[in-house]
Amino acid sequence: SEDLAQACITAAMRGASGIYHTSGPETHSIIDLAYMIADFWKLDRSFINPVTSLQLNQPARRPPRTGFVIDKARRDLSYSPRSFPEGLAVVDAQLKQRR
Repeated sequence: SEDLAQACITAAMRGASGIYHTSGPETHSIIDLAYMIADFWKLDRSFINPVTSLQLNQPARRPPRTGFVIDKARRDLSYSPRSFPEGLAVVDAQLKQRR
């Protein structure tokens, strides 16, 4: 969330307009994200039950990987997001501070 907040602040300060996609620098499948979360916090992966987009019975199919092309934000806003594992480490540190 710090990456998104910084992108918003930079966009406002630079008077940027238009659509800027902000996300992590890589794409992942939802199941890979779930496994990375489980691994980071040393949780049991066996509780994760992978399903396909078709099994969710949603009106629209979902892409196999999630993420955005962030080139415009990188160029115009000097956007340099953390990787997903780096973001998990930030969240972990924040949670530990709250205890």
